[in-house]
Amino acid sequence: RRVYFGSVLKRDVDAIFSAEGLQLEWTSAMTGHHMSVQVPARDLDRFAFRTESPDTGGTASSDPIDLADDDAPPPPEPLGALFVAALRRKPAHIHSIKGFEPSDVQGPRAFIVGDLAGAVRAFREDVVERIIWAGDNDWPDAPVLEADTADAFLAGVPIANALDAADVKDDAASFRRPAPAPAPAARRR
Repeated sequence: RRVYFGSVLKRDVDAIFSAEGLQLEWTSAMTGHHMSVQVPARDLDRFAFRTESPDTGGTASSDPIDLADDDAPPPPEPLGALFVAALRRKPAHIHSIKGFEPSDVQGPRAFIVGDLAGAVRAFREDVVERIIWAGDNDWPDAPVLEADTADAFLAGVPIANALDAADVKDDAASFRRPAPAPAPAARRR
């Protein structure tokens, strides 16, 4: 699944919810190392979710920014079912995610947005009802995210999609570049 850390897209992320908090795990595309972000529930400032696609058009998640040309892959599908987490502070162990800054509360880098495609029922029953709304834990209230309030939370999504598409285009172009010709051998006199 896709998870957006502000204006940075991470792919194939596992989101694990528990009474103690949220854990996100993935494999780094650059290094191949296992990455894990643990956010204790007490460090969550806000948490909201949407389990259906909005009926209104024009949300930030459905208006991709095109920074690439026609060689780029199509942008990801717009986010329908999703969760949004706002943190009180950036966990010390994820300072390497440069496009993510929870203190940027009015900007596109502030929120973690996770795609719930294919996991809506399990999320609603196992996470929302049994963990978050059950009380007796440190999770903040988890309102249903309405379409008219979603844009502020999703501001980083089109930026991350555009940057990801541009990166893919650059990677593809580097594979198409011809290898440099060998330098001619120097003549001895």
